[in-house]
Amino acid sequence: MKIKITDNSAQVADAIARAPEQVLPEIDKAMFRAAIEIADQQKLDAPKFRSEMANSIQVTAKPLEYKVTANSKHAVYVEEGTGAGGRPTLKEMLAWITLKRITPRTPGMTTTQLAELLRHNIVNFGIKPQPFFFKAVDKKRSRLTELLESAAAAGMAKVGG
Repeated sequence: MKIKITDNSAQVADAIARAPEQVLPEIDKAMFRAAIEIADQQKLDAPKFRSEMANSIQVTAKPLEYKVTANSKHAVYVEEGTGAGGRPTLKEMLAWITLKRITPRTPGMTTTQLAELLRHNIVNFGIKPQPFFFKAVDKKRSRLTELLESAAAAGMAKVGG
């Protein structure tokens, strides 16, 4: 999963038009800071089974272009949920049950039987979405605008405008 964010702030556009040599380096720094803050928020919000998904979130950089991606194979399924179908392995299900310290409520049921029951449930009903990736962008949107406008102002201050 990737995020593409655009900002059409008149203040930022005007500053870039008036003094691109001074403003663009400041905007670039602000974009990098914003990408890191978004990635950090995503890592906080991501479900934490083994932290694989949170650890797969990365920022890649090119001048004036930053990408935040979740490289985990199952990130999209967690973000959007799934319909009926698909079946996690018994080994993964047992690991999840152990990690979450889930015990069967039914007397005499083993954890393996519980894992099979949960696998069957996923096949029939799917997995509920647990949005974290795009929600983080919404949480950080005002901060992004703040960073870019501050950067534009800092760039203009360099030329006395």
